[in-house]
Amino acid sequence: MYKRYLSLKKALLLVFCVGSTTFMYYMVVLPDDSRWADKSVRQFETPAVQIRVKRETHASKESLFSFVADYFKSTTSEPDNFESTPKDPDHAKPTPKEPWNVKTTPKGPDNAKPTPKEPCNAKPTPKDPDNAKPSPKETDNVKPIPTEQDDGKETGCSCDKHTAKEPNDIKHTATKAATLSERKRTAVIVMTSMRSGSTFVGEIFNQHPEAFYIFEPIWALENNKDKTYNSPKFQFEWLRSLSDCRMEGVQDILKFYLTAKGLGVMATCNAVDGLCAKYRNYTSKWPGRCPIPDETMAKVVGNACQSKRFTAIKTIRLEDTEPLQKIAEDGGINLKVIQLVRDPRGVIASRLALVQHNVSVMTNLHNKVDENEVRQLCNWMTRNKPTSHGSNSWLQKHYSLLRYEDFGRNPIGLMKKIYELVDVPSHINVTKWLLTHTKTSKKIKERRDPFGTKKDPEKTMNEWRVRLSLEDVQKIQSICKEALDMHRYSFVTSESELKDTSKNFHGPNVSLLDIK
Repeated sequence: MYKRYLSLKKALLLVFCVGSTTFMYYMVVLPDDSRWADKSVRQFETPAVQIRVKRETHASKESLFSFVADYFKSTTSEPDNFESTPKDPDHAKPTPKEPWNVKTTPKGPDNAKPTPKEPCNAKPTPKDPDNAKPSPKETDNVKPIPTEQDDGKETGCSCDKHTAKEPNDIKHTATKAATLSERKRTAVIVMTSMRSGSTFVGEIFNQHPEAFYIFEPIWALENNKDKTYNSPKFQFEWLRSLSDCRMEGVQDILKFYLTAKGLGVMATCNAVDGLCAKYRNYTSKWPGRCPIPDETMAKVVGNACQSKRFTAIKTIRLEDTEPLQKIAEDGGINLKVIQLVRDPRGVIASRLALVQHNVSVMTNLHNKVDENEVRQLCNWMTRNKPTSHGSNSWLQKHYSLLRYEDFGRNPIGLMKKIYELVDVPSHINVTKWLLTHTKTSKKIKERRDPFGTKKDPEKTMNEWRVRLSLEDVQKIQSICKEALDMHRYSFVTSESELKDTSKNFHGPNVSLLDIK
């Protein structure tokens, strides 16, 4: 009993001493150390140094608590001590968790399974090391199927398969869309008669940078040394090849078209001239019109054609729409046919004016109205119209009418309608060209050029009233009554009407550019 009293007394004395020492430390020493530590921390700039200084300043507190804990362990190691004494400090401090972990260590084989799960749970905290490992796996899984078999999880496999299929489907769809867009190439064919303003209208395509413009391709068939080319069969083959940019099989015609002297393709087709310019030798005396090698000409021209958004063809030598019907029925070409017509009185007057320049593309020069020529012109104007049934019923979906007089009165507005028809955005180059070429040129040479494009269309479309006599006008009207009625042109009944400039014989705008 006495021994027990002494041990209790020693314990109380020790507690008192330790408590006093602790009280003095917290009241005197620790505030000075804390102030010094705070001051020291503020002096350092780097975060790593600041953390180290804080740890060193608080090391004394940890050592004091460890000293007290060790002493209590030594004094309470006897069997007479209470069991609750060691438990209180153990639960109060983080140190007693170690004996709990020691107890769980024998369950190592059981805990071995959850331990690999800890890195999975720890992913949110150490993002850099954990994500660094799966990141290459993710990139591997995005690739084709081999990595799908390596992944054992169902969720991973299903996700990988899904992500692998999506790019393939997108690529497949894009490939189909590209193939469809290539097959459905738009081709615009402006068919008209001589001296109907076709050169002027053709320039609205020639000035567009995305147009592959072809000027009078049938001329190459009519003037080729091989006369067998001048037939409806080759008209179809030649126009179809130009429309869908497949030049194989028409190399002979293509070479003649690009290199012949008479037509002057390079002066009228911007896209073709730009292509041929890449092959010319400008250091020689004769650089050549279009010196593309014969063996590669079809491929080179075809690729240049495909690089443009659409094909535009202007021709005055297409008497019938039969070759165009076969092209329209070809599922690979989106064909648009624009029939450009002009008042036959204006057409005949313009042809007669060529005699003054000793120029004519007709068989013979003549300065009088030729009835056969007038009849041929007006028959062409009437027989190539779309019908609800019969041979021309197919034109309903492909045909548009453009009157030269309507275009002359509103060139910008009808130009925009034409590009809406083609489903291609217009270009500023076209607008600029129209603004500079719809006024009479100040140069005498350009004004006298019968094939010039710098003219006032509104003035030009009324010149026939000065150039033709009343007798000539009435002769044309008698032959072309059906054509005049069909296209809404008014008749002249007297000399005074013919000379009256305020009289309008063209009526309102009747161009049918909105026909689908």
